[in-house]
Amino acid sequence: MDEGKGAQALKKGEVDIRLKRMGMYQVLPFKIERRDTPGGKVPYLCSDRAIEMPELVRIANEYGLPVCAQKNRVLPRGKMEKDFAGL
Repeated sequence: MDEGKGAQALKKGEVDIRLKRMGMYQVLPFKIERRDTPGGKVPYLCSDRAIEMPELVRIANEYGLPVCAQKNRVLPRGKMEKDFAGL
């Protein structure tokens, strides 16, 4: 996990992320939500806005945390949910 951004987001419980949405750059708030999985509770950066999949992938890889927006969930490259259980 990226110790800078990911750890800071976990400590604060929320983070404002600049992303490209519908062709425009916006700053959207993402909150940490801990969701139950078979391996334990997993922290997700969540937003209630519709965000394109390439931006979700970029955010997951940049912050090193799972990301969800509406019904889409994305994990960082090479990781599984069980890698984040207990964070």
